[in-house]
Formats: sequence, C-alpha cells, structure tokens
Amino acid sequence: MKLRLTQSRLSFFFASYAFVSALLIFAAVDISAQQLQTFTYDIPQPPVTNAQTPLQNYTFNQGDQVSIEAGGCVQTGGRGKTWKLYVDPSGPNTDRFYHGLIEIPGVTDGLVRINSVLGRTFTVGPVNPPAYLTLGYEDNDYTDNGYYSHDDGTDNQCLNVGDAYVKIHIARPIVGSAGTGSQSTLSNAGTVQPPAGVGSQSTDGDTNTGKQSGGVSGQSTNSNTDTAKPNGGFIQFMSSTAGLLTAVAALITAVAGLVALRSKS
Repeated sequence: MKLRLTQSRLSFFFASYAFVSALLIFAAVDISAQQLQTFTYDIPQPPVTNAQTPLQNYTFNQGDQVSIEAGGCVQTGGRGKTWKLYVDPSGPNTDRFYHGLIEIPGVTDGLVRINSVLGRTFTVGPVNPPAYLTLGYEDNDYTDNGYYSHDDGTDNQCLNVGDAYVKIHIARPIVGSAGTGSQSTLSNAGTVQPPAGVGSQSTDGDTNTGKQSGGVSGQSTNSNTDTAKPNGGFIQFMSSTAGLLTAVAALITAVAGLVALRSKS
C-alpha cells in the first residue's frame, strides 16, 4: 500500500513538472516571436564629390538587422582612363584614395571603407535618433569626380561595369509585434540630392578635365513582413526560464514532501 502511494506521488510530481515545463516553453516561443518588416534603401550613383555626405532620409533604429551591397565604378577625373571601382579600386594611389565610405550609427565607428562591411549582417546598437546614413569617398580632389564620360577605367577595371551603387537591406522589428501583428510606419522613402559643394583640393598628378556631377536618387522599397524568432532573445528568455523551472520543481518537491509527511502521521 505504501509503495503504491509513493508511486502515485512520484507520478503526480513528474506529471506536474512536465506540465509546467511545457507551459513555460510554449510561453517562451510565443514571447520571442517577432515580426520583421524587410525593405531596401536603393542608392544608385552614391555621392563622390565630397569627403562625406549625410543622407538624412535613410534612418536606422536600434535592433535593425542590416546588410550592405555595393559595386560599380566612379569617374575619378584626370587624363586617360580614369574610372575606378567604387568598392575595391586598383591602380596608383588606391592605397589612400578612391574607396567608397559608409557610416551607419550603431554599427560602424564613424566612416569606414565600404568593402569592410560587405557580406555580413549587423544588428544596430543603441542610437540617438535621428540616426541616419552617411556615405563618403576617399580622394584629394573632388572637383572632377562623378559619373560622366564612362571609360573602361584604369587597367580596364571598369570594362562592362556600370555606375556605382549602394543597397542597404534592413529587417526591422515591428514594435509590439509579439502575438499582436501591429504595424509600424516607415518614413524613409524619398529622393536625395547630395550637396553640390566642392571638397578639399590638392594635386595628385592628374590633369583635371571637368565634370558633370551625378545626382543620387534613393528609394526605400517595402518587401515583406516576416515572422521570426530571434535566437538571441529566445536564448536569453530560456536562460531565465531555466531558473524559474528549477524554482517550480523545488516547490513541487516541497509540496510532495509535505503531503508524504502528513500521510505518514
């Protein structure tokens, strides 16, 4: 008889533990579910006539998941074939000049070469709004840069290659989306024209030929609203759940012990 009672108590304990565990795991999955709105900032002919150009229509929020694409060529001015790749230029002085630059608040520490952030996904850290995109370009004479008079470039690096471009793909968490399906409003679409000013000037041994500056048109393209379960949030929640499960298990064990003592008495 006592053996049956002990088995019944053990069955009750394990059943209760499994039930509570299942409820908490279900809650963890539901809470960590998060809708992501995906869209792209499309920037053809990024500005190359200044050391840096703020693009205030293109903003970022903390928690945005960001990946960058870039490519194409730029007219750097001078004599002969002077177009160069925007991302990885080759030829004289390319150790110092002719690279596209990018700054994303909460991701980069100021302006960095754009080739250092390609092929990776970043999560935007804490930012003070408005947190907007800045693009730049390395040169010592900006007056003849642009997208005019296309040629094959230094050492033919721009043969059959079009104008430079930058695309920034963003997956943005929708505030209050866990289980609610609520929507947020985007206000980043628009057309951006870079300032027409002239950057600092010095001689680099080239003969300037004049320029026609290319404008920058920007589009923010909405694509999908996805449901995702970010691993970081889930793991963080489950780590706290582990402590809660331990506490619940201890409570159930204590109750079972009390019941056993009372039955003996």
